Amino acid sequence: MRADGRKFQALEVLGRAFSKRWKFCLAALFALPVLGEGVDFSVVERESLDRALGAMNAGVLDLGFKKDVGEPRSALNWVRGALERPLELNRAGQELWDCAVAGEAEGWWRVAAKQLEVGPLAGPAVGGDVAAPEWRGASAELGAALSAFFVAAVQAEQALDRAFAGLSEFELQYLAASTLAGGFNLEDEEATRAAFGGAGISALALEDVLAEGKALDATPGATRYLDAALKVDRGAVLSAGLIFQRAVFAFGEAAERVREWPGSDLEWDTPLGRIAVVVSEGAVVTNAALLVVNPRGDTVYRGGVGSANGLVGNRLAAIVDLGGDDVYQGDGLFAAGAALFGVAVALDGAGSDVWRAAYVGQGAGFFGVGWVEDRAGDDGYWARSFGQGAAVAGVGVLADGAGGDSYSVGWQGQGFAGWMGFGLLVDRAGADRYFAGGREWDYERNPDRYLSLSQGFSIGARPFAGGGVGALIDLSGNDVYDADVFGQGASYYYSAGFLLDGDGHDRYAVHHYGQGCGIHLSLGLLADFGGDDFYKGGTLAQGAAHDFGVGGLLDRAGNDTYVANRDAQGHGMNNALGWLVDGAGDDVYSGRDVDSTQGIGNSGGTRESGSVGLLLDLGGKDRYSSAGGDDRALLRPLYGVIYDVNSAPSEGGAP
Repeated sequence: MRADGRKFQALEVLGRAFSKRWKFCLAALFALPVLGEGVDFSVVERESLDRALGAMNAGVLDLGFKKDVGEPRSALNWVRGALERPLELNRAGQELWDCAVAGEAEGWWRVAAKQLEVGPLAGPAVGGDVAAPEWRGASAELGAALSAFFVAAVQAEQALDRAFAGLSEFELQYLAASTLAGGFNLEDEEATRAAFGGAGISALALEDVLAEGKALDATPGATRYLDAALKVDRGAVLSAGLIFQRAVFAFGEAAERVREWPGSDLEWDTPLGRIAVVVSEGAVVTNAALLVVNPRGDTVYRGGVGSANGLVGNRLAAIVDLGGDDVYQGDGLFAAGAALFGVAVALDGAGSDVWRAAYVGQGAGFFGVGWVEDRAGDDGYWARSFGQGAAVAGVGVLADGAGGDSYSVGWQGQGFAGWMGFGLLVDRAGADRYFAGGREWDYERNPDRYLSLSQGFSIGARPFAGGGVGALIDLSGNDVYDADVFGQGASYYYSAGFLLDGDGHDRYAVHHYGQGCGIHLSLGLLADFGGDDFYKGGTLAQGAAHDFGVGGLLDRAGNDTYVANRDAQGHGMNNALGWLVDGAGDDVYSGRDVDSTQGIGNSGGTRESGSVGLLLDLGGKDRYSSAGGDDRALLRPLYGVIYDVNSAPSEGGAP
């Protein structure tokens, strides 16, 4: 690689996301109390669980009845194990929670690599000899930061070379078309087909995928997809993401220290793409780039700026914006923070910003990594599908630091994962609003309702392959969560979905399949650690599971209200385990159908075993629409229990 002949050694700073000074500032800004004992059950909760099961003449080992009965060609091993060792679901949630509290990007890479089972990630080769361009017009400080960034970008590009070395160009197009087509109505929307074409997805690949979708036998199409997808080195994809994200964050830290910025806009061409420094007031940035830097001012980013797409030759893209009220407007298929066969990172330091994606964006990775971090301000996020922390065969992260934020997605977002994806939305502080729905009708089950598949949701391709890990984590604030069908700590077919909320008086609403719900051999968990919360659910909600699934809802404190129609509030159906544990407070449990809510299992019909439903309330004066009551254990049908106690079992208050 030729430059001006000077050689730049990769700097040690590339191995760090933040310096000690930067970490300290962030810790002070985002300092939060440690709430409760986390997602894993406390000693008292475990003791209460044992006693509740004892009232049924059962024990915790009985929760491990066989649920891993599918035969997917590809699925996460830990998800398969947790189906039959269900307390592992809480432990996996604890890993996510601990990482969110720590607030460091490095931790997310460790968790993502572990939960996606890709093995250790390869970091940058510190000390590598790479030629960098000459940064004419830049100060020495800015030039050094750009050189360090460029060295790491070269190494990330090399990791991407390894990731996709085994695939042909048409296989890449086919994977892109097959992965993304399900999020949009391609047959009915000419503009959407044009957006796919503009993203480098050929008409031939689209026609193949649409024909497979109409086939009576889905096996050939699923086999073809997995044959190609399994050729991708997913560990190399994540390694490229780790290297590039570290480089962007390290550059952001260095940019904060730059004392002399150019007097006018500058740009340089590099072998990996354009690098631009924008200092103009009211600038509008439209051209694709490897890196766009803005140290100040209100800026508009349009088109595909900040998105990466290996099909059209820009596998790496970054934005570093240090301040101002900015607008990120994505008009094509991919908006800022979205990546296909590449890595995209957008870092916004301050200001009340607007993020809009006509289709996909705001932390979305498809066989790649998309990462957005907005550290402060009252921000608004809008995306149609696959947005706000969404991933398939990669990592998608949206991290928001502080402020009262608004999140809206049509469906498949806000902590969404498909096959082997890790989709995460984490919000550290502020009174936030999350909405998912209003776009795609749920024709199969609820023709008057919308699909959400959001707010901590993951889905596999039944019966061929499992999904991944989808998580929405909000550490504090009085938050509102609205979804319709599938959402709020739920998953479908060999997947895991988590919604974890810290302190605050929160409101949750879902119609079908949500609020801690495992569906068809899958895992779902909602955990809330404080505040007077209100849960409104329809069917299969509030600690429910269906068809060899595991679903749980843990609310550790506050005077809470649970309202549902049926099959809810600690309900297992068709060889499943559903549980609800409320740790403290004066609570109300209201179920319209008293025969299927509040600690209810079922016989399993002609299947090998029944189901287990558990409702545990461990403190306060409570009211039930069923015959449950304070300080008593009430056995429920086939096989369930309501266990209510006003003091810790070890203090002698157990029924």
